Amino acid sequence: MSLPYVDEHSVEVREPPEVVWDALWSVLRRSFGGSRGSRAFGRAVGVRDRDPIVGFRVAEEDPGRLLILEGEHRFARYRLSLLLDERRLRATTHAAFPGPHGRVYRLLILPTGFHARVVRRLLAATARAAARGTPPGE
Repeated sequence: MSLPYVDEHSVEVREPPEVVWDALWSVLRRSFGGSRGSRAFGRAVGVRDRDPIVGFRVAEEDPGRLLILEGEHRFARYRLSLLLDERRLRATTHAAFPGPHGRVYRLLILPTGFHARVVRRLLAATARAAARGTPPGE
């Protein structure tokens, strides 16, 4: 899926890759794994509720190094690439917002900072969970 670049955010991590990876999956499941709020948002924009991470499917995974999540709904097609190296966890977003409704949706989530806040919170929560050594699913 070829999509325009949106942005990149990162957070410093000090824990071993397997600890950070477990923390990342734990945070993803807790944040987007079918909570009432994530399911309601998903229904509002038209994502498939059966995905384990509401609004995303795993396009590629190299555990401890790379996770690429892709998705689409009525207003956008998107990809979130998470890359872990020895010091940083990076999240790069690519997305397209087709049609007039997509352009309005883009204005609601990008210039307002909503998307950036969500991604930065995901990264910060992952770093905190890794530092605590939180097991997956906790």
